[in-house]
Amino acid sequence: MLRYRFAFIIPLLIFVSIFCGCSGKNNDKHTAVRPGQKAFGKNNYFFFVGNVNKNPGLYKYTFDKKESVKFWSNRNEKVIELSYSADGRFAFFLTAEKIGKLGIFSYLNNVKLYLLNAGSAEVSFIKTIGSGLQVFTSWESNSTFKIILNYPDKSVVSYVNQKTEFYNIFGKELVSETKTYDITKDGYPKPSLKMNMNFSFDDKYKIFYSDSAKEISIIQLATEKKIFSFNTGQSLKRAAWTKDGDFLVFSTLDILQSNSTLYSENAETSKIFIYSTRKAKVVKEWAGSGVKDFLIINNYLIFDDGFQNNSSIKIVEIKSQNNFDTIKINGGCGIRNIPQVPDYSS
Repeated sequence: MLRYRFAFIIPLLIFVSIFCGCSGKNNDKHTAVRPGQKAFGKNNYFFFVGNVNKNPGLYKYTFDKKESVKFWSNRNEKVIELSYSADGRFAFFLTAEKIGKLGIFSYLNNVKLYLLNAGSAEVSFIKTIGSGLQVFTSWESNSTFKIILNYPDKSVVSYVNQKTEFYNIFGKELVSETKTYDITKDGYPKPSLKMNMNFSFDDKYKIFYSDSAKEISIIQLATEKKIFSFNTGQSLKRAAWTKDGDFLVFSTLDILQSNSTLYSENAETSKIFIYSTRKAKVVKEWAGSGVKDFLIINNYLIFDDGFQNNSSIKIVEIKSQNNFDTIKINGGCGIRNIPQVPDYSS
């Protein structure tokens, strides 16, 4: 145990010295933006992350033209996360000046938060979050966005700080708190993030998932009876209902080091499914590489497939399960970010 602690603390000490030297003041000035109209179901477009001049930025895709155009980019910032609210009216996105790895530790320098008003297609800068080891995001509700940043303590080498911040859809910071963990006693802090959309919009069904059994079930609320059970084979990543309650889309993921296909040409790291409540069965399934992040807009299922330069975005008509379009960007693209193969090397 003692040997492990020293092996962990020494590279962390090196990282802290580099990390502290990268901090600095932010003097950016941006104009605030007013909230617009509802996006999903109203607009004929959506936004995604794609490579722009060798740097991840934002693109805007228009359904009627089947066209993707560059929307937002900064040569000094990489978009590392784009996250929509459940109704699609707003999205937050994070950028970083630099991302990389030092020994066993990943790092992000100068992470910044932006608000995207999807209805008016306007972007506003919110705040510089800081630099650290890892950043995590989630929507706690349709109007509350959560960010967690883990960063090394500057004074005690075995301490890792975890800063948690909440924002509303106007970009106003609601809560900010920081907890400190001693990694030699508490272990490395993991985020507490929740999965939304357990209930269908019409309140007829709810989802139950067992990670130990790798099984997803659908319960009919009126009778409390299980009407569907399915072995996913991988951990459930996300589930979401169509607004009419006729379909459930769910995705699974296995990018653990134990996945023997992770670095192979034909990797099997993710799956995505369409379940029909009318037919009481899975009507369509896709499997392969990538992470399968997805959006549901009107009758369209939009999901990414593949890793890095080979990543693309597929658009499928949910009711017919027919392919509508495939988006390909030189350098890769994705719903939340450009999917990367995890680097487990030290």
